[in-house]
Amino acid sequence: MLREFHSIQPSIRPVKVLSYVLRLAAAFLIAPLISPLVLIVLRSFVEEFRAQDYVVLAVAYGFFAYEAALLLGLPAYVLFMLLRFRHVAWFGVGGAMIGYIHSIAFLADRASFKNPFSVRDELLAAALSAIAFRFVLGDSREMQMGIKKVIDDAWRVIYHRR
Repeated sequence: MLREFHSIQPSIRPVKVLSYVLRLAAAFLIAPLISPLVLIVLRSFVEEFRAQDYVVLAVAYGFFAYEAALLLGLPAYVLFMLLRFRHVAWFGVGGAMIGYIHSIAFLADRASFKNPFSVRDELLAAALSAIAFRFVLGDSREMQMGIKKVIDDAWRVIYHRR
């Protein structure tokens, strides 16, 4: 049994795992910054801003974007990984759904928050943020297949199945 356990070849190399984890962390750090940027650009077409207004909007919506990424984006990413949804369009649709859920659930009290953006603007910003997430993450097809193989191997070792 011990000899068989040592003869199992790792399905993915540690360097690939580290690279994937770093890209995943970068994607979760960079992609939420797209939403405030898109919202600021959309708002600048409607009215003129002062420099301090840009900073206030970027910080306020940056906070909401990271909140949505943590509370809704992380479970969505895990679901996409399990279902093997890798196409950019799926990420765009998922981001739009996250934007819709977030705008309804967390920004429902729009009167007290004085939200100058429509739900449509927030859907666009969230979809573009999710697409940016996908591009920062890169093609993770082999990593997802490798992770699935590692999980399957772990279950076999735990339950002593062949």
